[in-house]
Amino acid sequence: MRADVHQHLWPTPFVEALRERAEPPRLVGWTLLLAGEPDYEVDPADHDVARRAELVRADGLDLALVSLSSPLGV
Repeated sequence: MRADVHQHLWPTPFVEALRERAEPPRLVGWTLLLAGEPDYEVDPADHDVARRAELVRADGLDLALVSLSSPLGV
């Protein structure tokens, strides 16, 4: 079995919660605002579950373990 044990994925409810926040960490469109960090443009394709599953298969992987990115502090 081939596995990638380090991927980050933001599910839709998490993206929506970041967009509802008034203080960092927050998401405005696809721009991530973090306290003390420069704004960062997030690629929405990186968080599309179906696209990520296709990439896992295309890479010949059987499994991908995903998590939220801990530097967000949420």
